[in-house]
Amino acid sequence: MQPVLIVRAEPAAGETAHGLEELGYRVVRFPLFEFRRTGVTIPEGEYCAVALTSNNAVRALRELGWKPGNPDLPVYCIGPRTEEAAREYGLTNVRSFHGERNQMVRAIREDHAGTKTPLLYPAAKDRAFDLSSVLAQDGIQTRLVEIYVMERTRPSRDAFLKALAEVENGAIFVHSRRTADYLAELINQSNVANLVSGIVFVCISKQASEPLSTIKVGKLLVADESNEKAMIALLAGEQ
Repeated sequence: MQPVLIVRAEPAAGETAHGLEELGYRVVRFPLFEFRRTGVTIPEGEYCAVALTSNNAVRALRELGWKPGNPDLPVYCIGPRTEEAAREYGLTNVRSFHGERNQMVRAIREDHAGTKTPLLYPAAKDRAFDLSSVLAQDGIQTRLVEIYVMERTRPSRDAFLKALAEVENGAIFVHSRRTADYLAELINQSNVANLVSGIVFVCISKQASEPLSTIKVGKLLVADESNEKAMIALLAGEQ
């Protein structure tokens, strides 16, 4: 099978790699981002629920040692990995929406319309989705706490070229718009059009594909659903 380049941050990169390797793919890991806590803590107070849109949010909560005082506090998660991380951390009243943030928003609206108690939203400093603004339209207060940031790793040109050469005529998984932005920037700065012209870019969403649309790549594919399972299915269809 064709080689696949994984550029998301660890430990998610390792989890993705493991799943692909079990299917027979040769995987190259080259994280373009790394996790760092911002130093912000969770404010004390009462919350109606917690919204987790990334397993990195769970990681930050774990490192902070924060858990809700009420063990039955509803926890809304995006993606199976976030759900798994939340349950492993000891959160019990967990609902998961597999890559469908609109479904999560609808569930929060239905469950908490009219509440005056804020929803806790621990999130990244740089976010593609503004949950607070969306819920504010329905009068649901959100306590946004930017507890972590995903920082660029800034690889050397030689290291980037080597990673691309290892997956020549293979594929690259693009898990976010921010990843696509950085990939496009590195490709343009490094003058490596010849190396990416045979590579298939598998994107988790249309939004994540847009920064790469002006670059001549082998193929630019967009998953039918915004989750990794759909990305893998899309790649398998290209074999």
